[in-house]
Amino acid sequence: MAEIETSAKPATLYRYRPLGIRRLPSRKSRAEPAIIDRELDAIEQHYVFCPTYPEMNDPMECLYASMQRVQEKSDYQDFVPDVRDKKLGIGIASFCEAWDNEVMWAHYAGGFRGICVAYSVSKLMDGLDDRHSLVRIVYGDSPFNMNLAGRRDRSGCARAILSAKNLMWTYEREWRLFAPFRGRAQHGPGVVKRVYLGARMDPADRRIITGRLLSIGLEVRRTRVDGDMVERLPPSKPPKPRCCR
Repeated sequence: MAEIETSAKPATLYRYRPLGIRRLPSRKSRAEPAIIDRELDAIEQHYVFCPTYPEMNDPMECLYASMQRVQEKSDYQDFVPDVRDKKLGIGIASFCEAWDNEVMWAHYAGGFRGICVAYSVSKLMDGLDDRHSLVRIVYGDSPFNMNLAGRRDRSGCARAILSAKNLMWTYEREWRLFAPFRGRAQHGPGVVKRVYLGARMDPADRRIITGRLLSIGLEVRRTRVDGDMVERLPPSKPPKPRCCR
């Protein structure tokens, strides 16, 4: 029987992260300090946080259809809650293949006010233990279809269901990191390559984030929107020290 090969793997994957929106009396919008700390802590402490699927944004997440032959099996009534429990036990972190996806900036990075973190795929996988896996999402016009093989391998079945999404989400170009539990997937130093700042980020927030990231040696790139394109600006540099007289 022929096999499906996935030999082409991306060198870099990206995570779009919102920073919250705090409305000031001046009507300016600033990021939430606690969320800035949370996101920068993940970078500084070398981990990716993996929630479970009910915390994802797609209400149709994890739906599947079962073949008639599967439903007729005597253990099918036990199979359904067992697979649900296994899905609930898997931590998930979503990545994208591109940093300049304007829809992703709008939907997942706080309307261009958040950040986009670039990860080295090879270093990420080297830093995680073998209980973790990285999969490319398969998009289709119908729910994942359960067959007899899926009934036998229930853990594999849960991951397969979590690896399928409706065609309407194709623009996300998503990869998913599967972890053995909800929480921190600890990797190691050198995994994060650079951080892009949203084009609409408040200058004060930009200074805070840039200062912390430059202090740990990370490349920081501002972005701007030109028509329907997202462009990156030259790398940020540490501020020059002021001379005292």
